[in-house]
Amino acid sequence: MTQWLVALGVVLLSFAAMPWIVRWAKSAGGKGKMGGIAMGLGLVFAILFDPAKREAIENIEDQKARREEAGQGEKLE
Repeated sequence: MTQWLVALGVVLLSFAAMPWIVRWAKSAGGKGKMGGIAMGLGLVFAILFDPAKREAIENIEDQKARREEAGQGEKLE
């Protein structure tokens, strides 16, 4: 139960901080400074709310782990 409360708190805190983050991003001096952060946030939300994408990413990570265990490293087949 505690884990759910912590997760809910993190989600609510991130939603509450979103207007501040957007204001800060708009007032930032140059172009492109927030691109990486925006991409990271988009990826996090995509993974959280898109089960198919999450499963695909997990499959890729499993394949990489199996290749490393077999001694093939990062080679593509």
